Amino acid sequence: MDNTTKHDQIPINFSFCNTKTLDNYISENNDHLIETLKQFANNNHGQLIYLFGDKSTGKSHLCKAVFNIIKDTKTYIDQHNFEILDDIDIQNINYLIIDDFEIILEKGNTEDKLFYYINEFILSKKSLLISSVKPTEQIDFSKNDLRSRLTSNLIFNIREISDDRKIEVLKKITEDIGWTIEENVCQYIMNHYQRDLFFLCNVLKSLDKSSLALKKKVTVPFVKGIIERSHS
Repeated sequence: MDNTTKHDQIPINFSFCNTKTLDNYISENNDHLIETLKQFANNNHGQLIYLFGDKSTGKSHLCKAVFNIIKDTKTYIDQHNFEILDDIDIQNINYLIIDDFEIILEKGNTEDKLFYYINEFILSKKSLLISSVKPTEQIDFSKNDLRSRLTSNLIFNIREISDDRKIEVLKKITEDIGWTIEENVCQYIMNHYQRDLFFLCNVLKSLDKSSLALKKKVTVPFVKGIIERSHS
């Protein structure tokens, strides 16, 4: 019997928020996802949640936000510290969060370790949150057992939001940090540069620092100059 549950979510990632929380992760129709993650963080029921979606859809934001509110014993692993896989004490940890799963898997000699820990956490009825840019069917596993473990519980497909919604997000972020951005400036950024939210939010971060330092109005020429300088 297939007990996998799939959900589609459309996120907005405030990528330069200093503190990642479930409350400042804003998306359209994401109430079920956020509520599920809150319950996951507050009650160790031995769940496995698998998040996947393109780059800049906020998976790391969610993983860090959940990790921050877990009050039980926990470990966070991503592509920068995956070596600590060798040091995990399963007996003394009730939550394991693995971000950048597909990147860690490609590091070499990690698949057996990942399978071991994921399998042991499932058998011990401990909780796992795993994120990847790929659905499990697009990952090249040498062990089909690992794929089956990852699809044994909840799967959330986090999809990129529309360009119109991204413009709304840009306006919302600028309002939250104390200034406004005009529609024509938003359209210019969307039409001439990368449209993923990670890039767009960090453009706003640069604009915020520069406009405050130079006391400049945020216009199209001003934006063009800041972005070009950041790429030079």
